[in-house]
Amino acid sequence: MTFKPEINNKKCLRYKAGECVECYEACPSSAIELKGVPELNYSRCVSCGTCAAVCPSGALSHPAVAKLPDFSHLPDNTLGIRIGCHAIPTSKKDGVWQLSGCLSSLSLGALAQFLSLGTQITLLHGNCAQCEKGDGAVVLSKNMKILSSFCPEMKGKIKSSRVKKGAMISKNQVSRRGFIGMLAPRRDIVKKKKITELGVVEAEGTVRERFHKALQLLPCTGMLPENFHISKVSATSSCTGCGACAKICSVNALELVRSDCEFALQFTAWRCIDCGLCEKSCLAKCLSREAGGLELLQETTPRTLFFSSYETCKRCGADVVKLENGYCQICARKIGG
Repeated sequence: MTFKPEINNKKCLRYKAGECVECYEACPSSAIELKGVPELNYSRCVSCGTCAAVCPSGALSHPAVAKLPDFSHLPDNTLGIRIGCHAIPTSKKDGVWQLSGCLSSLSLGALAQFLSLGTQITLLHGNCAQCEKGDGAVVLSKNMKILSSFCPEMKGKIKSSRVKKGAMISKNQVSRRGFIGMLAPRRDIVKKKKITELGVVEAEGTVRERFHKALQLLPCTGMLPENFHISKVSATSSCTGCGACAKICSVNALELVRSDCEFALQFTAWRCIDCGLCEKSCLAKCLSREAGGLELLQETTPRTLFFSSYETCKRCGADVVKLENGYCQICARKIGG
């Protein structure tokens, strides 16, 4: 069955005035157009799943790997795991788990999870250079290099192998199993329940969340590559507790925790994708960012950036730290303007 990506604009960085172009640059068929937010041209889409694999905020999703189980639950995972792209004519009887997309649909988080199993992972593919339903394994190669820089000790645990009988597929070609699936009645709800019971690699969390979980099990002694985005966010005492930074953060790296009369601005470092939206949204100009390292990815508990009690604006009822003649900063501007 052919799957198409879906986009949740509210999670997209461009929807929030960000500058991300990851999906646009990764799409091998030019099916994504940037008109403010990304728009999908389904007539051009080849269902490779690459766009979802590179999306840092989880705005794009694609069920290309939904059939892959959580291999840590399989009793025979020590024998090695073999995964094939959608160009490989295979079945579970061959001992190969087949993707519904290109190997580049395996995100950095999925590859890290495979690596954390401690067993040999073999990725099977056809003629990537001529395949019309993939990106030539460009994103896969990029993610493999990132993993090697993080965990040099695990180099060689994931390898790729070309299968001659799976040389290439055209963008209009459908396998026999896929054709029968297209004719069969849709049973999406039943399928989702079965997948949930089995446990899947890509079903829960963003790419960064899955990657963070895997890092807790990996011997990471390398350095962060230049193209891996993460920042250390700090806040000064001029914070007003307005919560604008937490609201605009697509990955929940910043959170405003409230009690009866106090609040705390907390920062979960490993979630940060260095989009800069928090700094842009801060009216008090109290937030700042600096380059982060591997230690930020390995943190497990949130940092408290600022803690204070608050008062209530008499105009809008907002709870803030500092009032101007009884009004919050926004209401004070409106009244004064």
